[in-house]
Amino acid sequence: MEEKKNKWLAVAVGTGVFLVFLLIGAVAVSWHMIYGKVQETDRDWTAVWQAEEESGAGQIGEEAKQTEEKSHEPVRCETNGFSFEVYEDWESAENGEYAYMIQGEAGAYYIWLNGVSMLGAGTMQEMYEDLALYYQDEVEEYQVSYYDKELMEVILTDHVVCQWGVVHGSNGTGIYDTMVVMVPDKNYMITFGGYTEEGEEEELLGIMVPLCESLEFEIGSRDAISGNTFLTETGGRLCLHQDGTFELYDAQGGEGSGDYGGTYEVYYGEQAVDEAVRSLDLPPEIVERIISYNMGGYALGGVFPDNVPEGRMRYRICRDTFYVVSLHINSRISEAGGEEAIEERDANYFGFYIPELESMDFVDETTYEYAVWKFQCVTEG
Repeated sequence: MEEKKNKWLAVAVGTGVFLVFLLIGAVAVSWHMIYGKVQETDRDWTAVWQAEEESGAGQIGEEAKQTEEKSHEPVRCETNGFSFEVYEDWESAENGEYAYMIQGEAGAYYIWLNGVSMLGAGTMQEMYEDLALYYQDEVEEYQVSYYDKELMEVILTDHVVCQWGVVHGSNGTGIYDTMVVMVPDKNYMITFGGYTEEGEEEELLGIMVPLCESLEFEIGSRDAISGNTFLTETGGRLCLHQDGTFELYDAQGGEGSGDYGGTYEVYYGEQAVDEAVRSLDLPPEIVERIISYNMGGYALGGVFPDNVPEGRMRYRICRDTFYVVSLHINSRISEAGGEEAIEERDANYFGFYIPELESMDFVDETTYEYAVWKFQCVTEG
């Protein structure tokens, strides 16, 4: 249990200390300083969304509306492979990146990006409750009043499904809310902090909710394979065209080698999961195991993680970067560039695209040998 708690501390808090900005000066308050009796609560989200609508999805107070120096125009902040929306008239807090002050009807509100991490393969509700209890049991000088009893499912842009909940607390002088956002298909756990001394909680959440709703993710948002050219680990070159045809130029030579052409199909995300089960005859539980076991960080050659040596560098992957690629080889390319029809055969691969490396780490469905494709360029023609 102790190991589990330590894991989720790292997930929610990240590696740094965040700052709460009071009206008199800038006073740093550590996110580590939380304790108290925690109670579960069923939050009435209707009032929160009503506050959001009345405020203009983040614009709080007449003072903000009348700002002359900066207009109330949305601005996207990008970091760690995702982005969220703030506004030009939000004042940047001088002591923190992605930290803002917003003047509201009842007072000033402070919002900041608190922590970012891989979500991993745990149960989200259990992780969320462990996190709230960790703050209760382990962190001092900050009282956690209550937390939402159940995570709420919310659909973000591009039909991305997330679940979120709020941990509510007080430091004796002000209200402090932390929104915990879990995005399983993108493998993210993100926390935003909010604080106010004079304001009201519903107004604070009326700022934080649209901020969380504006989250967008780069990872797994598009097909990273089709229409691109890749270098293979044997020195070959795979040219995939947008029209669904390909050429594979084999630089290795030797018996059975050569240059080939044909057509291809690419599946990623949930479609790849379905295709792996339907066409590659992989048992559903094996596919789910491959994805879930690698959510904590993918090591090269780790489609089957039991075979990965310890100490290898690990990279972020997610359900939406799981791929199945089928090459339908139906021609042989001569040295002169001509094509000769041959009996069609298939080469099927499954594995992960690694955005940080711009490469595919695949397993050949027939031989179960690893194949690595490294992005070279967009295919011409």
